Amino acid sequence: MESFYIFFPFLMWLIFLAVGMFVLYLVVQAAVRNGINTSIVGKRMKEQNEKNPKI
Repeated sequence: MESFYIFFPFLMWLIFLAVGMFVLYLVVQAAVRNGINTSIVGKRMKEQNEKNPKI
């Protein structure tokens, strides 16, 4: 029973760390995607890809 009290906080810490990293990944992914799509360079690349799609 003592091992439960030793490993439970560590396990909870790992779960919170994994959830936090996943949320951070989603936030960064959305920010980068929106930032690239709304930038001047991103708009120009999108226009070029629409004119000359690679098949």
